[in-house]
Amino acid sequence: MKNGHILTAIDIGTTKICVIISQINDDEKIEIKGIGTSPAKGMSKGVVINIAEASRSIGLALKEAEEMAKMRAKNIYIGIAGDHIKSENETGKTNIDPNKSGKKKVTQAHIEDIFTDVRKSVSKRQVEQNREIIHIVPQSYTLDNLTGIESPLDMAGFVLEAFVHVVQADKSAIQNMKKCLDNCGHSRINSIFLEPIASSKSVLNEVELDLGAIIIDIGGGTTDIAIFYKKSIQFSAVIPIGGTQITSDISIGLRVSPENADEYKITYGNAMLSQVVENNEFEIEEVNGIANRKCNSKFISKIIESRMREIMTRASHLLNQIGNLDRFRAGITLTGGSSLLKNCDKLSQEIFKLPTKIGYPQLNNLVGTTDRLKNPIYSTVVGILYQAFAELKEQNRKKDDFSNMNLLIKWWKSFKAFLKDFL
Repeated sequence: MKNGHILTAIDIGTTKICVIISQINDDEKIEIKGIGTSPAKGMSKGVVINIAEASRSIGLALKEAEEMAKMRAKNIYIGIAGDHIKSENETGKTNIDPNKSGKKKVTQAHIEDIFTDVRKSVSKRQVEQNREIIHIVPQSYTLDNLTGIESPLDMAGFVLEAFVHVVQADKSAIQNMKKCLDNCGHSRINSIFLEPIASSKSVLNEVELDLGAIIIDIGGGTTDIAIFYKKSIQFSAVIPIGGTQITSDISIGLRVSPENADEYKITYGNAMLSQVVENNEFEIEEVNGIANRKCNSKFISKIIESRMREIMTRASHLLNQIGNLDRFRAGITLTGGSSLLKNCDKLSQEIFKLPTKIGYPQLNNLVGTTDRLKNPIYSTVVGILYQAFAELKEQNRKKDDFSNMNLLIKWWKSFKAFLKDFL
């Protein structure tokens, strides 16, 4: 891998924009060079609703990251969410034709053939034409009668079947995000990642991914869900409710500004009313500024618990489609800004009847200025960075394979020419 390669991850959320500029160092580690954040304007429930405002917000976060990094953002990778996201599991198969030596061996071309067929199959069934496939993630492979194969490359067989997870997004939503980046001087985006897939890269370890884990990322405008088992994604979904709805509930209930409502939520709120030990009183400033009055922790927490229960109950209904959640032995990992609400994990355990933890970004694969990233609000952007790094390594592997194949072909041609002259 080329040292000095720059990777830029951007999480375009409903309430905040997060940017990380990084560089691959000599040890092939991701070195954090710059971090930028800004309040998100022009966004709602994960999608752009005002291109000019969203562009300005992204531009501010990019500027902060670039000034800290003392370099321009390059190789842009972004996350995507919103209730326009649709996911499904698919299968595809192909016959393994014998190579020149007469052997039937699985190559990368066979896998790509299956992915192409899956794309065609999904496209044919689409009722809505304004859709774009952003992920085809392999779950497992079957080669003849051998099942549960993680990687079939170079294995011998006759028929290869792939089980994959397909994620689609609204083309207009993608184009609007790209337009915002274009307005910021970045006309090319390397890849777009589904946010719960990205978040999993940062908060789940290999053991959890193998045992079976459920990630629930409670962001500002959406709650993103994904299930992993035997290191592959089995299910994903997006609920169009997040932390901003809780803030809105408090703002309406107390007749205060959204900014003050958010402050009261963080300072005095609790996801479980029954867990409020000290019913702290505090003075609130009404939005009209006419009078200040008293409120208390229990009143705020009652509002919060009501909405959090709705979010988790909707998540529970979606997850119950899978059935037998007990088999996901690593339990539930909550992440995202709203996961920091007091006793959010306890509420999850009550509703899902599964062990729950709060997921913080795992920073052991990063070097440089990482302290600021030790917070669930950065789980997605750190995950985007890890996903980008993995994609870069895979691209380099394919380039190396292609280069080695060309060298082999050149050697074979030279050898044949030598034999011809010799004979």
